[in-house]
Amino acid sequence: MKDGLVLFYIKDEVILPVALTEEQNQTFEMLMSIMPGTITVVDKPQGRAINLTDQLNASKQKKSPSVH
Repeated sequence: MKDGLVLFYIKDEVILPVALTEEQNQTFEMLMSIMPGTITVVDKPQGRAINLTDQLNASKQKKSPSVH
């Protein structure tokens, strides 16, 4: 994932990243560039970004029986 703005959702005090399509991401970045005011960058790591879809697919592959 390249550096840039990311959209998060907070549910039950847990920070969850929001997956955007390429078109949604372009729209999000455009909207953020025209928003008045200051965007504050938190200077403390919140954790490592991971692709949950990749993890789900890997988990499914481990569970499916092998055919020889």
